[in-house]
Amino acid sequence: MPSVQVVHGEVICDPARIRALDPLSADGVCLRLPEMNARKDVGAITRALAGILPSGGVSAFSEEDCVAAMRDLGGFLGSLKRHAVQPVDAVPGLEEVLVELGRRTRMVPRDTVHHYSEFNPSGPRRRMYTGDPQEDCLIGVTQVSLTQLSGAVEVCRRLSVSDPGQAEFPVLLTELAEKIGSFDVAMRDVARKIDPSFFGRELRPYFEDIQVGGATYAGPAGSQVPLFLVDLVVWASDHGSEEFDEFRRDAAPYALPHLRVHLPAWERAPSAVTKVSRALAGYRSIETTPTVLRDSAGALAATLRTLVLFRGKHLTYARKAYNGAVGLYEAGSGGGTVDLLREILDLTRHNIDLFAGSLSERENPRKQTRRPLGASG
Repeated sequence: MPSVQVVHGEVICDPARIRALDPLSADGVCLRLPEMNARKDVGAITRALAGILPSGGVSAFSEEDCVAAMRDLGGFLGSLKRHAVQPVDAVPGLEEVLVELGRRTRMVPRDTVHHYSEFNPSGPRRRMYTGDPQEDCLIGVTQVSLTQLSGAVEVCRRLSVSDPGQAEFPVLLTELAEKIGSFDVAMRDVARKIDPSFFGRELRPYFEDIQVGGATYAGPAGSQVPLFLVDLVVWASDHGSEEFDEFRRDAAPYALPHLRVHLPAWERAPSAVTKVSRALAGYRSIETTPTVLRDSAGALAATLRTLVLFRGKHLTYARKAYNGAVGLYEAGSGGGTVDLLREILDLTRHNIDLFAGSLSERENPRKQTRRPLGASG
């Protein structure tokens, strides 16, 4: 039996093991899917999906088998919907299997961004809709980003129970900024290697919503990457907005169980911005502020700037991909719009401004030019 990791009672599946699995014996037919899509051969896609559906159910599958099975079914779900067919209407027995796979994995009953990228094999076994090198690049870049995100969430777990006056606090923030920096690098690679018109016109149609069990589930696009977990710990638990809160609530079910298990505590806890600002408020000037607290303030500012750099690149790319003259859609899968991306970027910048104001008050205690932190806004 393989060893497993457990976080708060949730088993962490091993992405490398899942990538190696083929529980539906689907390697061959998944390789042919891009050709079927190019021909718009709905009949062939439907028959292929029915052919890999486990006739005996999934009761004998391990949890990792279930994740891999959902990954492989997912390519056909998105393909049928891209050609205006609801998958569960086209394939008898499909809905029951999807619901059971969702129950076994404690996830939504369809594939997510984790299945499409993190659990997707590389090389000749890569599961793709189009087979285009640009799609392969996007999967690879997202896979690396999700790996870094898992590490960032672990840093956030430690940061959430740490105090700005403790020596580990600025160290953790510096480590977090480095991991977030990988998102900025990834976004730079996306902008350089993936034409926004390819994403907007060729790939985005495969991420359409589908119906399962009377509910609607979004396709495996980037809006499901749960970076909002980092936002909550750094600034958003008490400095968010109604739009941001609605977005993260909608996105949360698509996150892996061992990641979203942190949500209840992190939604209620004070953010790092609030904790550092409250700690700074106890000192009249920067000269009397302890060194470790000044280090915490500097590391927090750097972390916020790193988030802004990534989000600025993301917004620029999304504007091109969803430009009416380029793309076919006004919003990403899951309803994420360019306006929402701008809102999150503005909120992050606003927190930098608030935090800078708090530091300024320490340097010039007689001059208060900004409102204090600690209240949601």
